Amino acid sequence: MRNKLQLKKVFFLSVINLLMLTSFGQDSYLKNRLNFKAGYSRYTTGSYTVSNGQQKALTIGNYRLEANYGISNLLEAGVYVGCSKFESQKINWADKTILINDSFTPFYGINCNLHLLPLLIKKDDFRFDLYLTGKLGGLFFTSPSGYSPHGNFIEYGLGAGAAYYLGKHLGIYTEYCYGKYYFKDSSKLRYGLVLKF
Repeated sequence: MRNKLQLKKVFFLSVINLLMLTSFGQDSYLKNRLNFKAGYSRYTTGSYTVSNGQQKALTIGNYRLEANYGISNLLEAGVYVGCSKFESQKINWADKTILINDSFTPFYGINCNLHLLPLLIKKDDFRFDLYLTGKLGGLFFTSPSGYSPHGNFIEYGLGAGAAYYLGKHLGIYTEYCYGKYYFKDSSKLRYGLVLKF
């Protein structure tokens, strides 16, 4: 519980730091533009609970920071890092018990966004943004040896996103991607704050 609170504090402070950078923005639309995203999503853990005879998969929060750079009038590329706290398990065969360990799990990867509105509207700046996105990355389970899951896992996805800018620099966004994610997830919905400079 204490680590979960610390994780939320780190995420909150990162968002505040991004917001403070808004005073250093520039007025370009996409080419040579920087944007930063602070997002949240849910991941299936592989554990289940039963309630009223119904089995339900347990999920955990995933926090992510992303940085992108506009390399053309339509295309931007970037990197992301994130973190979650997954539960890992190990069977103690001596007394047939299951040992449980909560471990910090970092996420990392690259992404590319193809913006659609510049193809349709000839304007220097938009409050609304539509884009296609592709992501390739992984996560690393830091659980001790003998626990499962342990080690690297690759994930990837293709999808679409939308952003709405509340002001010149600050906005909200959402993305929906279809692909391969940890523990049989085939799609991912992510939402959060976006800053453009």
